[in-house]
Amino acid sequence: MQAWHTLSPTSPRLAHIRQEIHWALYPVAAVGATLLPLRNDHSHSSLHWQQTWLMGQEIRPAKAFRTALEFDTLTLHLLGHVGQGGHLVYSPVASFALAGHKLEQIYTWLETAIADYLEHPIERPLRRPEEMGWHLPHHPLEMGAIFSAPNPAFKELRHWFENAAHTLQTLQQEHQAYSGELLFWPAAFELSMSLRFADHSLRVGFCPGDKIESSPYFFVAPWPVPAHAPRIYALGRWNESQWSGVLLPAEEVLHEAPDAITQQARVLAFLRDAIARLR
Repeated sequence: MQAWHTLSPTSPRLAHIRQEIHWALYPVAAVGATLLPLRNDHSHSSLHWQQTWLMGQEIRPAKAFRTALEFDTLTLHLLGHVGQGGHLVYSPVASFALAGHKLEQIYTWLETAIADYLEHPIERPLRRPEEMGWHLPHHPLEMGAIFSAPNPAFKELRHWFENAAHTLQTLQQEHQAYSGELLFWPAAFELSMSLRFADHSLRVGFCPGDKIESSPYFFVAPWPVPAHAPRIYALGRWNESQWSGVLLPAEEVLHEAPDAITQQARVLAFLRDAIARLR
């Protein structure tokens, strides 16, 4: 098994922090949404989880670059490439701490940083939230509030994402013949992949919390829902709000599971069982 951070009961601040990070991802996703060709599945604005960062899609003009949001420090990075051709390695060429700044200031900084890196202005202004095609619940940041200073809840959320990434990568290897790419979808605020079978698919992933469940949860969602789909599970519960599928909330991940081995084993057991029963 991959490394797993031992999780504790979620802090009261976690929901507030995930909302801020969700808003902070608008500029990161906007780079792909603005500068890449439109894809029917909207993956041009999707992100990748890499270590402690959510990293935007690769942009390849004359000088390739990406953007990334670092969780622990709530810092936005512009990443330039190192080396030539083939697989590019990226490292920060400019960074901006979000704490104490408004969303529009972050957009302005990012547009300037990209122009400085490319040595010419970008083709068009980055898409603002109202132009992205998806809308988040109302938040003070929308009205010009400033981002919070980093605190332990940022690291707590990062640990949930790292655990989820490791676990989903394990399942991806187990289902190589059916699995799509593991991506972070900023509109839904989830890290997920699709397992595609002959007559339906399963979306398997992790969400740090939303209208359905305020705490983090893992899920398996079939489409279309098979007629044989069970509604009762040994772990987790069936959900039909917003989407149909089975989810495992944080409280079940942590219940009488004080150590990393037990927590990870429980999540893997839930996901493997749900996949087997819904495929």
